[in-house]
Amino acid sequence: GPYVIVAGEGLALSAAGSVDPDAACGDSIQSYAWRLGANGNLGNGAQRNLTWAQLQAAGVNGVGDYDITLTVTDRFGEAASGLATLRVVNGPEAVATANPARTGCGNVVEFSALNSRFFGPVAQGYGIQTYAWDLDGDGQYDDANGPVVERPAVALPDAQGRIRVVAGLRVTDGLNHSDTTEVVVTIDVQNLPPVANAGGPYTTGPVQGGFADVTLDGRGSLDPNAPCDAVALYKWDTDGDGRYGADDNPADLVGATVRYNSNNWRVNTVDTVRLIVCDQNGLCSAPAEASVNVLDVAPPEGELLSPRADQADNCLAGGNFNIDLRVSDPAGNPITATATIAGVNAGQAQIDPPNDGSAVPLTIVVNGNAVPEGRHEIVVTLRNNQNATTEVTSGGRLTFDRTAPVVTIGANLGDGVCYNPNGVPQAAVNVNDALDPAPSTNRQTLEDGCGRTLRVTATDACGNSGVAERDYLLALPVEVTINGVAEGALVADARVTWDVIGPAACASNVAARYSRNGGAAVNYPEDQLLNQAGNYAMTVSVANCNGVARDQIRNFSINAPPTAVAITAGHPNRDPNLPNAYVAVEGAGLQLNASDSLAPEAGDNVAAYRWDFNQDGNVDANGAVVNFDTSEDGVFRGVLEVQDSLGAVGQTLFQVTVLDVNPVPNAGGPYTVDQGTALRFDGRGTRPGAAADPISNYTWDFGDGT
Repeated sequence: GPYVIVAGEGLALSAAGSVDPDAACGDSIQSYAWRLGANGNLGNGAQRNLTWAQLQAAGVNGVGDYDITLTVTDRFGEAASGLATLRVVNGPEAVATANPARTGCGNVVEFSALNSRFFGPVAQGYGIQTYAWDLDGDGQYDDANGPVVERPAVALPDAQGRIRVVAGLRVTDGLNHSDTTEVVVTIDVQNLPPVANAGGPYTTGPVQGGFADVTLDGRGSLDPNAPCDAVALYKWDTDGDGRYGADDNPADLVGATVRYNSNNWRVNTVDTVRLIVCDQNGLCSAPAEASVNVLDVAPPEGELLSPRADQADNCLAGGNFNIDLRVSDPAGNPITATATIAGVNAGQAQIDPPNDGSAVPLTIVVNGNAVPEGRHEIVVTLRNNQNATTEVTSGGRLTFDRTAPVVTIGANLGDGVCYNPNGVPQAAVNVNDALDPAPSTNRQTLEDGCGRTLRVTATDACGNSGVAERDYLLALPVEVTINGVAEGALVADARVTWDVIGPAACASNVAARYSRNGGAAVNYPEDQLLNQAGNYAMTVSVANCNGVARDQIRNFSINAPPTAVAITAGHPNRDPNLPNAYVAVEGAGLQLNASDSLAPEAGDNVAAYRWDFNQDGNVDANGAVVNFDTSEDGVFRGVLEVQDSLGAVGQTLFQVTVLDVNPVPNAGGPYTVDQGTALRFDGRGTRPGAAADPISNYTWDFGDGT
C-alpha cells in the first residue's frame, strides 16, 4: 500500500514486502491474514485478488479511506501486524463548457474541458491524460484532442427544427478510466431563402429517333444560411407552365440532377427550363432559368463528379489532384476534355467513348500548385471531333488554399515569465487565414517540470495547419534528479550531481550541503569526490523561479573497511596470555577461525578471507576457517586479510605457538640372562610425543658410567 482503486473495481493485495528477520536461521513466514477495519475478513495468502463484491461484503461501502491490517505468523507462532490504507475514489469526471453557448452560424466557439476533475493520486496514474472530442455527433471521439479546442459552430436543423452543436467530451486517466459528457451550443440563424441555379447553358442535338437527352443540374444552387442549412428539394418547370415538380399535373421533374428530353425541340431553337429550390425548413427560392440550345450536331455529354462545391471536401490544399468525370457521346465520337480554373488551362484528357452512347469515366490530372490561391469554379469543356461542345462545372466555387493560418499569441502571456499557479493569464490568441474565416483551433499545454508550453494549432478547411508556441514557468516546488548514489546505498565513494526536472530556468538557485555521521553540515560543490567512511545526509536545496526553496535529501553511506578478527571468542586453542594468538600441541589438529571478522555496515559482509601463515606476502589459505599444520613446533606469526563486498580490506596480525612434546621411553625388560651370555636390550616400545615428531636417537645408561 497505500492502495487506491476506483469504486466498483477489484483490489490486488500484496505482502511481498514482508520479511522474517530470522530467515538466515531457517525461520520463515508461514501465514498471511488480511483484515478490513476491525472485523472485515479479506482472506489469507501473500497475494489476494478481491472483487468489488468481496470488498463490499467485507465492509467497503463506497468512496472513502479504509484501514487494512496484514498479520504474518512464522514457524514458531510469532506474529506481527502491519497497517495499510485503502483509498476508494471516483473515476475521472468529464466537465465540458462552451463559450459562447449561443451564437451565430460559423462563429468560433471555444470548447473547454478544463473543469474536468480526477480524484486519485497523479503518481499512481489517476491524473487525466487525454481529452477527446466528438464534434460531429457520430459517437466517435475522433474530431479533436486537448483540454481546449475551438471550432466554428456548424450544424443542420434536426427533426425539431433546432440548429445545435452537441459536443461530446471523453476524458481518460493513466489507468484507462474514462468519463463522458456533452455540452450544447445553440445556433441562431435568421433564415433566408436559398438561391436557385439551374445550371447550363445546355446543348443537345439530333440522334437516331430524336434528340439526345440533357442532364439538368441544379447542384450549383446554394443556401445563404449554409453550413447551418442546406438545399433539400429541387423542383423543375420544363414545360413553361409556371408549376414546379410535384406541384404540376402531370408532375414535372424533381431532383438535383435529372434527365430531360422534349418533343418540342427543333434544330437551331432554344428551350428554357426553370428551377426552384427549397431549404430544410421549407423556405423556397425565386425561380432560376437556363437555356437548352438545340444544335444540328449532338454534343458530348458529361458530369463533373469530383471535386464539387456541394461536396464536404471542397477545399484543395495543393499538389496534384484529379478531376473525375463521366462522359459520353451519342455517336461515340472521340472527346477532348479541357479543364479551366481561374481562366487558366489546368489540364486536358482524351477518350474514345463507346458507340452506343454509354458513359465512361475520365480523369484529368491537375497540378494544384499551379492554380492561383482563392475561390474558383472548375469548368470542363467537352468537345467531340465534330466540334460540338458541352460545358460541365464543379457546381460552384472551390477553395484553393496552400497557405496555413497565421497564429499569434498575445504578449499578455509573457515568454519565459514565472507565474504563480493560480495567476497564469488567459492567453490572447489571434488566428488569421485569408480564405477560411474560422479555422479549427486546438490549445494544448505541455508540461516539463515547472515549465509550460502553450501550443496553439489552427487548421483551415483545406487541412493547412499553423502553430504558435509560448513558453512560461510556474512557481512550483522544483524537483531535481540526484545522480551518483541511490537513496540508502552503500558505496565505496561518491560523486553527487543533480539535474533540474524541466527547463533550467525552473530553478533560480541550487545549493547542496552534507553532514557525516550526524556532524555539522558542510557545503558541497557538485561532483566533488566523497571517500571518507560514514553515514551521509546530502541536502540539495532548489529555489523555484520565484526564489522559494525546497529541500531534497539523499541518505547514503560510504563504506568502511571490514575488521579482521583472527580468532573467535571462546576458541579452544586461544592463547590465554596473548591477543590474536593460538596455542597447540605439536601434531594435534588446529583450525584457525576468522568468523568473528565483520563489516561495520548492516548491508555489507565479509566476502573473502586470506591467510598468510609466515608473513612472506603469499596467501597460504582461503576461507573463514582453515587448517594449520602443527607438525613442527615453534612460534609462527602471520597476517589475516579480509575483504568486504565492495572490495575494501582489513588486516590483522596473528600468532600460532606449537608446543614440543617429549617422547615416552620404554627400556623393555625385565631381562633374565645367564652369566656370560650376551644380552640384547630393546627400546622399541618407546613412543614419540607426537606422530609428526619421530624419535631420532636412543641413549642407554647402564649405571657404570658407560
